[in-house]
Amino acid sequence: MTAPSTVSPQPLMARFDQRSGEMMVYGGGFFGLFVLSVAIARGDTALMIVSLALFAVAYHFWPFVQRNHPAVVASSAGLMVTGLGTVAWDAVVNASNVDKAVRTIRNTELHLTLARPLDKSLVEEDMGGLKRRLMVQIWRYKKETLVIRLEPLDIAPEPILEAVQAFLNQRTA
Repeated sequence: MTAPSTVSPQPLMARFDQRSGEMMVYGGGFFGLFVLSVAIARGDTALMIVSLALFAVAYHFWPFVQRNHPAVVASSAGLMVTGLGTVAWDAVVNASNVDKAVRTIRNTELHLTLARPLDKSLVEEDMGGLKRRLMVQIWRYKKETLVIRLEPLDIAPEPILEAVQAFLNQRTA
């Protein structure tokens, strides 16, 4: 008689929903070019500063339109969050979704309670220095909780939580 084998949960990959950042990136880039062309034609320094601000907005939201880069990946290696890195499963104590509604808009966050500080919980760091930190971040860390915003992702919050909990349950089994 053979012992039952534990099957690893299916990996889950979520990308940014392009609609959440297209207007900011493409609009900021287009209007930045328009204002820059007017600034150059008129020799207006103030308009050049405005065009730089528009380009900065487009740069900040750039990750939202990158379709070839996943935003969140849950796999046996851990939970990879873009702009942060990969959090080890053994560092996660608890996972839950928290809904924060603003009028009729549902803003869901994945709250991960960590057993150790964030820098000790990362298997692989991917913060990317100042260049990446100027771009939008979907995570924040406060006390022992890593909070990941789920509303800009192309997958509903429930399957993400289910995948995370499946990996956590496999760890404890």
